[in-house]
Amino acid sequence: MRRVTILANSALAGRLFLKTPFFDLLKKDKNNYIKVFTTSGSLAKTVQGDNVRVFSIKKWFLLNKLGLKREKLIPLIYKLKGVFDSDIILFAEWASPEAYAILKEAKSRKICTLFVQEGSINPTDVYPIDLYPDKLAVWGQVARDLYIEKDIDPARIVITGQPRFDWYQKFKLPDSAVNSPKKMLFASQALWKEPQAYPDAEKNIIETAKIISKTARELNIELYCKLHPSDKRELYKGIIDDDKILSDTGVSKNKQAKWFCSTGYDPDISDLKNLAELISSYDIIVTILSTIGLEAMILKKPTIFFDIAGYHKSSKLNTELKKQAHFAFVDNEADFKKLAGLYIEKPQAHSLEAEKVLYNFIYKNDGNASERIINVVEDLLT
Repeated sequence: MRRVTILANSALAGRLFLKTPFFDLLKKDKNNYIKVFTTSGSLAKTVQGDNVRVFSIKKWFLLNKLGLKREKLIPLIYKLKGVFDSDIILFAEWASPEAYAILKEAKSRKICTLFVQEGSINPTDVYPIDLYPDKLAVWGQVARDLYIEKDIDPARIVITGQPRFDWYQKFKLPDSAVNSPKKMLFASQALWKEPQAYPDAEKNIIETAKIISKTARELNIELYCKLHPSDKRELYKGIIDDDKILSDTGVSKNKQAKWFCSTGYDPDISDLKNLAELISSYDIIVTILSTIGLEAMILKKPTIFFDIAGYHKSSKLNTELKKQAHFAFVDNEADFKKLAGLYIEKPQAHSLEAEKVLYNFIYKNDGNASERIINVVEDLLT
């Protein structure tokens, strides 16, 4: 019996490990005994199996309020809960102090470690440290090159693609709806949570939303907003109609609001299949730097990265994204209106360019990323 531990210590990491085909493949092998540590109570309820045990760790993180440092507290609790009684530990971020402490303990016990890239590589994810996981499973060549720049041995880095996108290859796009008026989805980001990387984020997010709202009115486009899991609804008060703001769990203040999505009322868009359906229902997708922009490109939707503050400069990954997807980036109201107008008239204006971007950033996008990560796990355990 192989003991596999998954650290899903954020909502996004939970989706990566638990709501993709990856987990189904891992669970299917009855030689695997899987322990899952997750901060999401709702996710914990959906993860089931004879060879699966789930630990909810949300309350552990709240203990931080007692004044105990997480880098000392969390590894200690993990140790008590049996995290290190494992043959391999999988995690989605490893550059925080507590993750470093966990990695150090695992190394001392000769436990295999695998980092799986969850989303955009944040500034703190690439600072040089002296301890690395045994393997890093990254989306594509761009991420691989960035880690190599940080003096990580190329032999440690495996390009797998993103298992979160596997669903999209299995998702059958609905017939193109003739929307009148056209519909735009603004996918927000909680950039204000990282003030060092994104200074004046709240102010710039509000200004961005105002320009998007104004442009939508001028072009007769109906505007909706999908909140980031950590974002604040109140930021958009008075800018976007409240009954057109969709929270991550599909819960709106007006429970009777019918979202423009064929799943019906208030779909749970934390479910990746429903998120794909949501994206496909709109004519244009707008974001600042969210990976939902890449998801929209996968679904062949016109995508605009609207970065008025130049936040792409805070991350080498996003700097490279702007370089390669320059056709989709704008930083001012006039250019935003011009590009939105183009996409209304010619939805496939940049479709060929988008395909090239996707290959460099998320590899083959063939629906087999989950299987490639399973192969990395097998190699480490062999």
